[in-house]
Amino acid sequence: MESNTSMRHDPGMGRFGFLVAVSFLGLLIFGAYKAGPVYLDKISFEDDLMQVAAKAGAEAWSERTIREHILKAARAQKFHITRDDVVVSKTPRGQAAPKLYITVRYSRPVEVPGYVHLFEFQSEVSSLVGRL
Repeated sequence: MESNTSMRHDPGMGRFGFLVAVSFLGLLIFGAYKAGPVYLDKISFEDDLMQVAAKAGAEAWSERTIREHILKAARAQKFHITRDDVVVSKTPRGQAAPKLYITVRYSRPVEVPGYVHLFEFQSEVSSLVGRL
């Protein structure tokens, strides 16, 4: 006669599996707690970029003025950025619909116990040049 011991579960294994699942869930929640604000600030910064591009295109801002506004907006969101991280270009004059293009690289380090993760982003926006 066969023994039913192979069908029985070790009660310790069920608890261990539960502890692993709870620990994993805790890590996911902690990760969202640390990364969530960075991504929310990224969305807000991209909104700022679109506003800067729209105003710069409508009011014919210089590249220097565009960079200053972008650097100020990035610092307000606590992103690391330098002047070289902002690339501004325009389509040549004489085209039917001249456009302004802005590309921005920026980052923010987030510290977790024993580790620093660097979130790096690149955003691109464009706008028509001139008033309608």
